[in-house]
Amino acid sequence: MTAVDPNPKEWGSAGLTLTRDLAGGLIGGTWHMTKVVHGNDQPVVPKDPSKYTVQFGADGTLSLLADCNRGRGSYSADPPKLHVGPAAITRMMCPPGSLDTIFLRDLSGAATFDLDDGELHVTTKDGLATLTFERVR
Repeated sequence: MTAVDPNPKEWGSAGLTLTRDLAGGLIGGTWHMTKVVHGNDQPVVPKDPSKYTVQFGADGTLSLLADCNRGRGSYSADPPKLHVGPAAITRMMCPPGSLDTIFLRDLSGAATFDLDDGELHVTTKDGLATLTFERVR
């Protein structure tokens, strides 16, 4: 698609560029985990969702924050499939009550995802856990 006669003052000298999101809507912004549910158990809700985040890069890289630990890794998405590759993560001991271990374990076990009304739902390979995220710009 090419813009016809784009106004450089409005669009800049490069004009309008469209990019196809091959990752099914994952790319852009930071996703904060709002809860995780294991089977029929009650949801586990982080006290501070901003401490459990993931960012999906257009180049297949993944950045994450798991409470007091940070990491980078890779991912691939072919909606609805999602594969999170191994990540290099710091190994600090987080405070009591931290969900870092649960977050990292369940995210690394991702198999599928869907976006519903602005929420990202990631389900593990065994189908026993679902992580819910909201996008924060």
